[in-house]
Formats: sequence, C-alpha cells, structure tokens
Amino acid sequence: MKMNLLKVSAGALLLLASSVSHAIVFTCEGVITDVFAIGNNTYEVNYEKYHGNPREPVFIYPEHTNLLGPALTAKMEGQQDVVYILVLEDRTGTDTRCVDGNTDNALIGLYKKYNK
Repeated sequence: MKMNLLKVSAGALLLLASSVSHAIVFTCEGVITDVFAIGNNTYEVNYEKYHGNPREPVFIYPEHTNLLGPALTAKMEGQQDVVYILVLEDRTGTDTRCVDGNTDNALIGLYKKYNK
C-alpha cells in the first residue's frame, strides 16, 4: 500500500515538473539611449550596440521595477558612451539573439561593463 502511494506521488511530481516551463536568460551589451513609461508600471528601455546599431527595445515589467533607477542612471551615462550588460529573459520563445524580431524580452539585470 505504501509502495503504491509512493509510486503515485512520484509520478505526480514528475508530471508537475515536466509541465513547468524554463526561462531563457541571456545577455546583450550596449549603450542605453532611452527609458520611458508605457503604462501599467511597465517601462521600455532602448539601447544600441556600441557601434551605433540600434537594438530592439526591452521592457522592465512590474516585478522588476527595482531596475528603473539603474536603467535611468545608465541612460544618463549613455551620453558618455558607457557600455552596459543587459541580462534579458526571452518570454516568448527560445531565441537568445539581441536582435531577434521579438520585442517581449524582459530586462531582469543590468550592470556596467566599461566606457567606450
């Protein structure tokens, strides 16, 4: 009886674990050029590759609004060409390119790399 209950419990846990989706996290680097509110406590962050090539915008969603201050600081430092590493989460697929046609990437981390 205990063995059957254990097998059923283990099977249920495996089913639950297999249905959980995993986040795709990757990094891109660039100069932050603009940060602005788009509503619902969500912010758009625009950045460009340090060669001047614009990247697709990323978003600060409500669960990561603690990044708003650092993003605004990065925008000010972007005028002096300070390069940042952006830690991004792809919420719609499995693409980890910085220019992938996907504008739903979430900014989940941000740190200074160097001055150009």
